Amino acid sequence: MGIDLAGTTLTSSAGLVATYSGSQIMKMGSTGVLQRYNPGQPMFRAGGSGTAAWVVFAAASTWDKVVFNATNVNVGSCYNTSNGRFTAPVTGVYLMVAHTYYHGNTAGWYTHPMFWVNGSSNARRPSAGAQHRMRGHGSASGYEEDTDSLEIISLIAGDYVEFYNYGGGGPNQWLPQYSRYEGYLLG
Repeated sequence: MGIDLAGTTLTSSAGLVATYSGSQIMKMGSTGVLQRYNPGQPMFRAGGSGTAAWVVFAAASTWDKVVFNATNVNVGSCYNTSNGRFTAPVTGVYLMVAHTYYHGNTAGWYTHPMFWVNGSSNARRPSAGAQHRMRGHGSASGYEEDTDSLEIISLIAGDYVEFYNYGGGGPNQWLPQYSRYEGYLLG
């Protein structure tokens, strides 16, 4: 039995829980930590499915879009497994996180991972350039590296974000089953 405050019900089953129309909207655990919870919050987590097999990027020294073919979280159907795009359903600030398990095929290889917005490597950024990340620079042939990338990007509803790797000294490869692409509306 809970307390009803203008349609929001407070209960104490596991700390303090607030529900509205049967959906949990907030929870304070027994330690006093307040957790915001919104089951409709735009977010996704995509990865590769199928057998663990290396995927060869198209060519050396080119930008290759990374397309993940499966999601286990896709609130609002905002990630498209066909084209690798996250489309912002609402205007706001989004946390974007991605990484690929990357394999260099030639001596001196490197990769440059980056989020592209609306087909551009520097759109929606506070300055003229996007964040520059370099992984594996000068590595010997046959070595692997991660392409961990994290960025907070302000998006307008309808903007889309894609994850790219520039492969220097390739063509190089990535392993979808050990790679992820995620996004979350911060506010």
